[in-house]
Amino acid sequence: MECSKCHTKVLYCPCCGEKLSTTVFDEVDEDLEITVIKPDIQKNQISYNHPPVESSSIEVLPKKTSLKYTVKLVLIDDSRKDPEVFFLDKDVNLIGRPDSAKNSYPDVDLSFDKEGTISRYHAHIHKKEGNFFVEDLNSGNGTFLFDGNQLAKLIPRQLYPLKPRNRIRFGKVLMQFIVEQD
Repeated sequence: MECSKCHTKVLYCPCCGEKLSTTVFDEVDEDLEITVIKPDIQKNQISYNHPPVESSSIEVLPKKTSLKYTVKLVLIDDSRKDPEVFFLDKDVNLIGRPDSAKNSYPDVDLSFDKEGTISRYHAHIHKKEGNFFVEDLNSGNGTFLFDGNQLAKLIPRQLYPLKPRNRIRFGKVLMQFIVEQD
């Protein structure tokens, strides 16, 4: 299938993460975790069960610094005049929608998702020693990480390092991870 935005022929669109038709990929088992490498970079390679990247190689914030940083998720949505911004100021930030029965309210409330693709406990963003990681909490519609070269559906309960400007798709909600110096 071809992406309507970038005209790439893939199973998942590497630009926006939208799932495309599987008619081109008849041999692909739908139950497998799939990573799709952007065709013009890696010649249409597909790998399965993409492992998390080694966390020691990525440092988002310097460990010893007097500089102050603001870390946030910004909603990517062309239909909104002012994008929604969520500040990530805790060591563990919950992404999801409210669960009033359990008195649980996420730090990043994505309950505005009209298609219902966000789980109550969808994902966490962790801050550990100046590094940030995203973790899917076994959500119903998955969490995807796009770093500019590849789109990966995250394996639940594993930490994946984040770099500034990474795009993350929670269900069908696309956001960008931003780190700014104050």
